[in-house]
Amino acid sequence: MGRVMVLALAGLLLIGCAEGGRVTPDAMQLTQIAEQLPEGPTKEAVQATAVARYVAAEDARLKAEAARLAEQNAASERQAAEAERERQVIAMTAEAQAVIDARESEALATRQAVNTQATAQAVAIEATRQAINLEAEATARAVSVSATATAQARDERATATAQTRDAEATATASAATATMTWAMEAVQLTAQSGAAIAAQATARAVQREVEIDEATQTLTTFAGWMLLLLGIVALVGVVWYLLPVVKARLQVIRRRQGEVEPLVVSLERIIMPSRLFSPLLNVEHESAPMLAPVNYQDRASARAQLVDVVGAARGDGRRVIRRSEPPPGGQGDQWKAQQSAPQWPTRVPLTGILDGPPSVRDLALGVTVREDGRSEIVKADMGLLVHVAVGGSSGWGKSVFLRALAFQLAQSVEPVDVALVDLEGATFAPFSQCGRLLYPVADNEQDALAIFQELTAEMDRRKALFARFPGVDSLRTYNARADEPLAPVVALVDEATALLADKSVENAIRTLVLRARKYGLWCVLGGQDWKATSLDTAIRNQLATRVQFRAMSASQSRVLLQRSGAERLDVAGRALAIIPGRQMVELQAPVIGYQDIRQAVSNGGPRCTMPTVEYNASGDDQAARIKELSGQGLSKRQIALEIFGYAGGAAYTAVTEALQSCTTTTRTPVQVGSTA
Repeated sequence: MGRVMVLALAGLLLIGCAEGGRVTPDAMQLTQIAEQLPEGPTKEAVQATAVARYVAAEDARLKAEAARLAEQNAASERQAAEAERERQVIAMTAEAQAVIDARESEALATRQAVNTQATAQAVAIEATRQAINLEAEATARAVSVSATATAQARDERATATAQTRDAEATATASAATATMTWAMEAVQLTAQSGAAIAAQATARAVQREVEIDEATQTLTTFAGWMLLLLGIVALVGVVWYLLPVVKARLQVIRRRQGEVEPLVVSLERIIMPSRLFSPLLNVEHESAPMLAPVNYQDRASARAQLVDVVGAARGDGRRVIRRSEPPPGGQGDQWKAQQSAPQWPTRVPLTGILDGPPSVRDLALGVTVREDGRSEIVKADMGLLVHVAVGGSSGWGKSVFLRALAFQLAQSVEPVDVALVDLEGATFAPFSQCGRLLYPVADNEQDALAIFQELTAEMDRRKALFARFPGVDSLRTYNARADEPLAPVVALVDEATALLADKSVENAIRTLVLRARKYGLWCVLGGQDWKATSLDTAIRNQLATRVQFRAMSASQSRVLLQRSGAERLDVAGRALAIIPGRQMVELQAPVIGYQDIRQAVSNGGPRCTMPTVEYNASGDDQAARIKELSGQGLSKRQIALEIFGYAGGAAYTAVTEALQSCTTTTRTPVQVGSTA
């Protein structure tokens, strides 16, 4: 038993040292040879030799460590000697004495640190040796116990196997005997009562047929009841599905949310006649008192007037609470508990959540309520938002949100150029005299195309400017190195879904969203009916920020958000937003009135007149460019990269169709001025 324990200890030591990387190659080879040898003195001798070589290697390592510590002590002594010599050489002045004292202190500290380190390493080495010994003893004991348990288990398995085989043999014999007995009895019974058995079988067959008929009738009745039940369940399901649709159809919503709050006739008030006479309409029209002009010097008083609506807009801990009077009848405690619960604001004035003059690097997107009940202003840098898509049904806050963004850009403390496209002529009407407009507000497809082509020309001009500074990959880095900085340009488009139906406009927008980001040209596209089939994949992939107000269906919500949920938003101005750098957030968008915008931004009007270009709905200019590049020997992939900025999907298809077409007419491009 002692020899077995020694062999087990040697093996475990070699395994542990091999895992730690301290076994020499000779010891490892001897260990492998020992594993291949049979049990006997030879194997024990080889294992003992391997252990001896490991111990010798460990002693050599410890000696090397001791030599290294001795070198460190010698180095510290040399440093002390050098300090002594320097002390004798330096003149005995106050400054020299201070230097000598400092160096002596440093040498003393170094010597003490080396001594401390040597002591600690010696203690660690001794602890390691003790741990190895303890581990070896524990391993030997474990091996011994394991061997004993293994032998006992083998004996028990052998005994159990023998007993099982005996039981199986006995059972087999009993079964054979019973089978033979049953067969003999069956033969005798068949010979004696064949006629009786035949009569009994006939009676059983008749009885089985009767039972089958009864079972068939029962199953038919059960199936009928099940079909009736399924019909009732299907009817209830249809009614349950159509109930929200009927409720949505009963809602009457007035447009222009920025001036008039929605008029809602809800299904709940129709079902409950007692609520028919509650106030349903809250109107703010042009004759109603408007907010005072933006005065950032008197911001404290403005906040005091808006605290009931916005609450803890600056995150100071106050909660958003709707004010009302406690109900009569001694229910004040219950009323206070209800009033202290966190509630979402239904209207957030933009002027109440701005800390000062707006900034393009700190745009206020709305107010959200966190899980702890505190309000938080959602802000973001336009440079991080890049290209923005805004969706929502008519009357639910999309256009109001676009106006709030345009107002902050128009009032930004940093220079920003703005281009506005509004097919309905209502969303951006108050900005007609804004001094930061590059062009007048475009209200038709031709003017929109002209603006997009001007922005494309500006993008090409900036590309040439960026080429002068190698390594510049953004507008911010370019402005840091250039003598004449460039202002960012933001194009805000309402009803973009209607514009994208025009191929020429779609191509121009695709070019901007694919290539213009690094040059400081960004797009904000708003639309009511975003569809996956009509929204180009290349454009959708570049829309990093997506804001979805109330959607008409779950499928419409999934176009921008890649998930449902926007169809359940039931408050005007409430939206779900995907913002780079944070998870999807629900927010209440800010509101600003027409009169506030006119008073704040009427400072000069557009800097340029509306550009005039030849409107070509078929996109012949792009086809001509594709054919020109093809004539230069470029492949379809290279042409797609040059024109669209990417080489797959719709871009490759467009290049292929253009090359296959027989159109030979081209349009002469019109020279437009710079917008910088």
